[in-house]
Amino acid sequence: MFDDRLEVDSPRTFAGMVKKENIRYMHFSRNPKIAAFMKDYGYVKEYGEGVDRMCRELEAVGLPNPIFNNDYFILKATVMSSAYIIKILDCSDRTARNLLAKLREMQVIVPVKGKAKGMYRFKYADETDIDGE
Repeated sequence: MFDDRLEVDSPRTFAGMVKKENIRYMHFSRNPKIAAFMKDYGYVKEYGEGVDRMCRELEAVGLPNPIFNNDYFILKATVMSSAYIIKILDCSDRTARNLLAKLREMQVIVPVKGKAKGMYRFKYADETDIDGE
C-alpha cells in the first residue's frame, strides 16, 4: 500500500488465454477447485467476475481501471487512489473542490451512492439529469 496506489503481486504470469488487453473479459481459473469452492460458498456470484467487477467499482467512484504488468514471472496489478487524481491535477485541495463544484454544476459528474458516499463519478451518456431520472 502506498499513499497514491495499491499494488498486488502474484508470483505467476497471466493464466491461459488471458492477456493484459483482454483480462477484463477473458476468464480462466488457474485452480478450478478453489473457484468452485468460492462460488459454492457464496464468496463470488459467478466464475470470472473479479476483474470486471473491480473495474466497474473503480469506474463508479471515478478512478481509472487497474494497471496490469507482467514482468519476470510476476503479475502486478496497480489500483490508483483518489490522491493520484489530485496529483495529476497538480492543484490545492481548494482548487480541487472548486473544480468538483463546477463539474457538478455542469452536470458532468454525479454523486456516488452507497459505500462511496462523498465521491463522484462521470455521468453516463444515457442519464437524463443529475439524479439519473
